[in-house]
Amino acid sequence: RTTIDPAEVLAALAAWKPEIEEDEDEDGEETDPPEGPTDVELASAVGATKALVAKALKKLIADGLVEKLAGRPARYVASGDQE
Repeated sequence: RTTIDPAEVLAALAAWKPEIEEDEDEDGEETDPPEGPTDVELASAVGATKALVAKALKKLIADGLVEKLAGRPARYVASGDQE
């Protein structure tokens, strides 16, 4: 695959759900699920390379449709109006 539609990445981002571990930690603390997927998780969701997804994410961020969260690994969340 050599190209990707940013809308496809946005759709995968909007549909993404964190995998929540069912078993609790030993100390009973619940860990918060991550807010959004990483570029690697998005790449596997849309079936494209990380580089293509990163390019699409850059465009979506520039358009104000996606927000990059601070932290490592970087995670992304859909923002603004999705309609």
